[in-house]
Amino acid sequence: MLTVLLPLVTSTTIGCAAHEPEVVDPAEVLRALEATSLERAAAPRPVTVGDGLTVDEAVALAARHNPGLHARRAWLPVARVGREIAGLWPDPELEWIANNVIADLATVRKVTTHSVLSGFQLMFPLPRPGELDARVAVAAARLAREAALARAAEADLARDVRLAYTALLQAEAELELVLAQVALAERAHAQTAERRAVGQATDLEVSLAELPMRQARAAVPHLEGEAEAARLTLNALLGLPPRERWRPTTTLDALASSTPPPLPGPLVEAALARRPDLEAARWAHREADADLALERALRWPRLAVGTGFAIELPVFSRFNHWGVERARLARAAARDGLVAAVHALRADVHEAHAVAQAAHRTAEVHARALEEGAEAVLRVAEAAQAAGQVPVIEVLAARAQALEARRRALAARADWAAAAVRLDAATGALAPPALPVE
Repeated sequence: MLTVLLPLVTSTTIGCAAHEPEVVDPAEVLRALEATSLERAAAPRPVTVGDGLTVDEAVALAARHNPGLHARRAWLPVARVGREIAGLWPDPELEWIANNVIADLATVRKVTTHSVLSGFQLMFPLPRPGELDARVAVAAARLAREAALARAAEADLARDVRLAYTALLQAEAELELVLAQVALAERAHAQTAERRAVGQATDLEVSLAELPMRQARAAVPHLEGEAEAARLTLNALLGLPPRERWRPTTTLDALASSTPPPLPGPLVEAALARRPDLEAARWAHREADADLALERALRWPRLAVGTGFAIELPVFSRFNHWGVERARLARAAARDGLVAAVHALRADVHEAHAVAQAAHRTAEVHARALEEGAEAVLRVAEAAQAAGQVPVIEVLAARAQALEARRRALAARADWAAAAVRLDAATGALAPPALPVE
């Protein structure tokens, strides 16, 4: 009998414990990431590089293809399986006790079939009162918390994509302004050199015209680097390789809406209902509360019935005293975390609203005035230069002031667009809709 049972138990145990380790090569991962392109990432919607991406399309692309968000979402199936495991009854236990065999060997010096068979016991451990319900409640709360954290990660990604998109538009627009200034400075320098050749300008005027040209040219590499850095940041958020180039089709004016931000009171109420990070904190408290119920259920002695009867005596654990105390403290800590999350949410909304309100006023009033003033200065400077009414140095100074005014106006519009994004993020407006986690 033993010669049959031992190989059977051994082979079953080895089969259950067999595991083939998974090896992930970072070099292979990098090659797979490098093979990604905009066309592949945007599937099933056909997109080519020439089409470009709107800001909403960029957010949707990032939500589908960002590796960090994929990693965050990958924990949802884990939590879902954990909820299924939580509702299972304990597995039955098949035991074999050698008391009768030892007694036979000690008395009659042989082992009988009766002694071997009578050593087998089949036991069914029983859940304690309320244990299974509490385990399912803990697992369900953990699953809901993971879903909320995934939504929070997607909302953060949408915020970061919109901010990076705005930064790219600002960098490209500023580079375009400076390149136009370079062209104007080169033309002014060439005209001054021509006038010097016919004796109508001095060497000092040529030098004074050359300096702004060199300064404008020197600013170009820095701005090109900023534009490229903004594109690389955005490509990383979209899950695209650094080399991928595409054209943003949403304008900065479209992002910088003329509508002022609403009052902060309703925004706080909206954030309480929409912010997924607050939802995650709430589910963390629910999970801790369910865990306390589980620890209290574990204070009951555990019973097992079958061909015999067994009872666990929780003497050393003092009927799970420390387990209950740990869970009680954990629930209190989770409640403090929820209070802190609400406090931080309120502060985020009010701070983002204050910044957005100031940025909107600057963009709507001062930026428009700066642009109109720059246009007027450029018109007057061009007319004065054509008529030969003012020295070239004054014309160059006027152009420099107009460029600075345009750059400040551009920065004001970009600041308002970014502030509006941060306000939407603070109020939970960028969070995706909650989906069932069943």
